[in-house]
Amino acid sequence: MADGDLKSKRITDYVHAYVKRVVQHGECTIDATTGNGHDTLFLANCVGPSGQVLGVDIQHAAIAATRARLLAHGVGSRVVLYPGDHGHLLPQWLSRSCPCPGSVAAILFNLGYLPGSDKQVVTHAKTTLPALEAACRLLRPGGVLSVTVYRGHRGGAEEYDEVVAFFGSLSSKQFEMTAYKGPTPAPTSPVAYIFRRRV
Repeated sequence: MADGDLKSKRITDYVHAYVKRVVQHGECTIDATTGNGHDTLFLANCVGPSGQVLGVDIQHAAIAATRARLLAHGVGSRVVLYPGDHGHLLPQWLSRSCPCPGSVAAILFNLGYLPGSDKQVVTHAKTTLPALEAACRLLRPGGVLSVTVYRGHRGGAEEYDEVVAFFGSLSSKQFEMTAYKGPTPAPTSPVAYIFRRRV
C-alpha cells in the first residue's frame, strides 16, 4: 500500500496499516497500553500462532477487557498480559534482556485514558518517557514504534509537549519518523508518531 493511500485513513487504521507491513509471523511485539484490547488483538493477528505479544496496562479493568477480547477471537495463547506500569515494566524487561534488546518488531502506545472510563486514570510523561526510552532500545532494526498521543483531556497537552521533546532528541540516523494527524485534524486531535528503526 502506498503512503498516499494511507493519508485518508483514521489514525488507528493508519497505524495498523503501517505496522502490518513490518511485522512478520513468529515475531515478538508489545502493546504498552492495552486499553480495551483492540491493538493487542491486531498485534496477535500480525504475529500469528508462532509469535508473541506482551501486553501492559496499569488498570485491571483494561487487562480483563483485553483478555476477554483475545479469548473471544481464539488468540489468547499468543499474548502474555501484565498488569502494571509501562514506565517500570519496559525498562525492567530491557535490563533482564527479556525480550532481548533489538529483537522486538513493533511497540504500540496509546497515551491518554481508557476509552469508556471516567478519565481519572491517565498516562503521564514521568512514566511514559522511561517506557519510550526502553522501547527504542528493544526495537529490532526495521522495527516500528507507534505512539498515538491524545491531548484533549486534562494533562494531555502537557504530556504531549514532553513526549514531542523526547522525540526531538532521537537521532535521525537511527530513527525515521512519520507524524499523522488524521484526515480532519484539529488543535486537540490525537497525533500518531511512527518511528522506524534504521539500524
